[in-house]
Amino acid sequence: MKAMVLKKVAPIEEKPLELEDWPTPAPGPKEILVKISACGVCHTELDEIEGRLQPTMSSYLAISFHVQVGALSLLSFKAKTIIRRQLL
Repeated sequence: MKAMVLKKVAPIEEKPLELEDWPTPAPGPKEILVKISACGVCHTELDEIEGRLQPTMSSYLAISFHVQVGALSLLSFKAKTIIRRQLL
């Protein structure tokens, strides 16, 4: 999978984010895997990237943008059971 990783806090013009290949995670017992097809950056995330707000530790390791579009890629057995129960 691809991940945008924050390597340094800097103005966006200095390209502080780098595109990296990461291993595709396997979903846990009650988790799903979503294949993201498009992703955006909100203003708060831009403030973290550029240093106007202190980034959280998880943001420093890899920005997890919350404005995303995707499709279910893989569901664990328990996740399928939970989803079925919610649909009934």
